Amino acid sequence: QKLDPDNLEIIFDLGLIQNKLNKFKEAEKNFFKALKFDLKNPRIYFNLALSQQNQKNFINSEKNYLKAVELKSDYFLAYYNLAIVQIKLNKLDQAIIHNENVLKINPTYKPANHNLKFAKRLKNLLDTIKDNNYFNSPVLDTDLLITKRITYKKEIEFLSNLVIPTISETL
Repeated sequence: QKLDPDNLEIIFDLGLIQNKLNKFKEAEKNFFKALKFDLKNPRIYFNLALSQQNQKNFINSEKNYLKAVELKSDYFLAYYNLAIVQIKLNKLDQAIIHNENVLKINPTYKPANHNLKFAKRLKNLLDTIKDNNYFNSPVLDTDLLITKRITYKKEIEFLSNLVIPTISETL
């Protein structure tokens, strides 16, 4: 039996499978295709953003997570992943707000609490560095901070060893 290439469920499920198989570019194409059928589905935007995030396309990923939470205001996984992307983009104030949103929706979600503490600590560190003119650059890059090993050795070690997991949906 031949599958209908214009069936939204098939296109969406194929994108989910491709994401699971780390075929993020192919998944992204299928989620864009799925949006042609349904522009109001927050799960499509979430999974599109996830595939973009895994390709390190953080700007577009952020836009699509924002669209997912616009369509479904209690979508705590979208808020969680949005906060991770915003940390990567050095949008720490927004990352803090979105982690707080996760905890308002799901107070027991420990990864968001961990992520919130990390974002606050990183913001504090970057503000301290900026306030003391450790770098002349207007944009502070966390990779640069880690390689320079400035006077905040304990904080930099903390940041170097921290891994924030991205959460994906299951089939």
